[in-house]
Amino acid sequence: MVISLAAAAVIGLYARARFERLVATRQIPVAAVEIPPYTLISGEMVTLREMPKTLQGESIYLSREMVVGKMSTIPIPKGALFYEEFALPPSEFRYVEDEYLEIISFPVDPAKAVGGQVRPFQRINIYRIARGTIDHGAPAEAVIAQAGAAVELLAEEVLVVDVRSTRGEPAGVSPEGSPSQLERQAATGTRVAPLSILTVAVEPYVAGEITRLMGETQGQYDLWVSLAPLAKRETTTALGTEAARTDAVPSPATSDEMSPIPTITPIAELEEVASSVVLAKAPSPTSSPTPLPPTPTSTPQAPTATVAPPTPTVTPTYDYVVRSKSWAPSSGTSYIRGRVQDREGRLISGVRVQIAFCCPPETLIEPQPWEEADGSFEFVVTPGTFTLEVVGARTEPIALQVSPEGALWEVVLERTY
Repeated sequence: MVISLAAAAVIGLYARARFERLVATRQIPVAAVEIPPYTLISGEMVTLREMPKTLQGESIYLSREMVVGKMSTIPIPKGALFYEEFALPPSEFRYVEDEYLEIISFPVDPAKAVGGQVRPFQRINIYRIARGTIDHGAPAEAVIAQAGAAVELLAEEVLVVDVRSTRGEPAGVSPEGSPSQLERQAATGTRVAPLSILTVAVEPYVAGEITRLMGETQGQYDLWVSLAPLAKRETTTALGTEAARTDAVPSPATSDEMSPIPTITPIAELEEVASSVVLAKAPSPTSSPTPLPPTPTSTPQAPTATVAPPTPTVTPTYDYVVRSKSWAPSSGTSYIRGRVQDREGRLISGVRVQIAFCCPPETLIEPQPWEEADGSFEFVVTPGTFTLEVVGARTEPIALQVSPEGALWEVVLERTY
């Protein structure tokens, strides 16, 4: 009887343990709402639900903290589990964690991109260059006065997130490789795909500037890329450097200040002078010394002034250039506003500014007749890309990107003359 009771107890405990393993639950995060792809998952999108513990062996996230901040790669239905492959960190799905940055790629010429040696995680500066044109048939004075290529720093310290060849395969130098593609090719005997496409993470308005530049590279503008400096040193102006060099090195004497070239006395005359000197050493006792005539004092001549050649007058390429521009997000109405000033920073009255929407280019938003032409301007705009110029004057090209979320642009245009 006792043996039977013991056996029954053992069987009961075993059955209970097996039942608990089958029906035991734990809280597991599931989607509280339907989540579209390419969405940053927030806490409101996640809820906890009692689920069998056997699901712990699946490749799923087991806590709310593990899910929040991830990015959906496919549509996730309401109530679905968060599988790891369908909710990735933003840096794995779109290169960077910063949700406000835009990812954009553009083609580059290796010769204009640090010799094709740019690699991921470096920071670069992007320059926009207007190709200069010279009329070789013009007189020399006119050629000197012509302005060369205008250079604009389009974006600085831009993060490179990927480099590719024209076929989309990884290109350039890997972080652990040799700093030269040619060295790697010679050492391994393999062909390294040349750099042709750069992918960067930038602010949305910079992405708009790069996109516009891509269209301009087919015309009179070009793109150049450099590695951003690690630190910025305090620079001296060319005038200061030249002044320091002038103080340190004495200027050469003019022709009036140079000593005359000595003449060569014939040997016969030297012998006569020597004999007279010997006779002078033994004077007669009755002879009295003859006083020497006073040395004539030479009157210094005033140095002749050197007339410098006239400096050619350089005609600026533009009447107005972009002195500064800044962007800030705006939750409401979007504005493009700013001021037109002279080189001393004073507002210029009587000038008007107009903007144009990118598509079509001839769609202008001009200043209203009743606006005060006091040198300031302000436009209420909708999302899109806009150009800005002073009416009736040559203005340096500028493109301003207004996102659907709203933007506030501040621009300062400066007169060059």
